[in-house]
Formats: sequence, structure tokens, C-alpha cells
Amino acid sequence: MIFDSCMLTFEAANAGVGFAVANRAYIAPDILAGRLVAPFDVFHPNRNGWHLTQPVGRQTSRNAALFATWIADQAEQSEAGLSSLYKRSGAARN
Repeated sequence: MIFDSCMLTFEAANAGVGFAVANRAYIAPDILAGRLVAPFDVFHPNRNGWHLTQPVGRQTSRNAALFATWIADQAEQSEAGLSSLYKRSGAARN
């Protein structure tokens, strides 16, 4: 089967239809809950990172600065959680 959305693919795997190739960040809760299993001990980190951008010459508003701080904290927490998941599952870091 082919799905036009990664979320539909994950739901199909959760329903027992088959397997899915997925970014573990999206399915970490399903792995932790035991609904899905990562059959291969492979981890491919995002070496390019994420970027928050704004137009050149535009002053950063207070709300934008607060959002930038919040999203950076969320990314750090997510990375820490995924690292913990990989350590518990014994996944190899490639």
C-alpha cells in the first residue's frame, strides 16, 4: 500500500497493516508505548539542524523572541528524549 501522508502510514502500521519507514521523532510515543517496534538498530541524526528565519532588516518583536526561545527549548527537550529512547533501545548511531 502507498499512502499520501506519513501520518496515514504510521496509523496503518499501528493498525497492523504492515510496516512503515519513519522518522523516529514522529513515532517515539508509539515505540515507548509498545504499539510499534523499531526492527533495525539504525539512527540517522539530522546533521543539518533546523532554522528559524525572518525577513532581513526586520526587528524581532517580543512575541517572536519569546517564540524563538520556546521552540529552541522544545527542540532541546525533544532531542534529549530521543537520545534516551535510542539508548534504551540499543540503537546504533550511524
